[in-house]
Amino acid sequence: MYCYEHDDKSIIERANNLVKDIENLNNMTKELGISVSIGIVKITDENKDYHRLLNLGDKCMYESKQKGKGNITLYV
Repeated sequence: MYCYEHDDKSIIERANNLVKDIENLNNMTKELGISVSIGIVKITDENKDYHRLLNLGDKCMYESKQKGKGNITLYV
């Protein structure tokens, strides 16, 4: 997830809503326990290069995966 001009609180809130929406998409997602792991990188002057954003996002996503289903990691 890439974010521009959002504060940390609103970013986390949006990500948590996305997790809930995916986990409750339909009966099958509930039965199978489908969820997501999200890595979030804010787009800034330092983090605006596509490859840097992709690498940082992947790093954060894998940190979330290590924590377990439905987790979010925000790059700071």
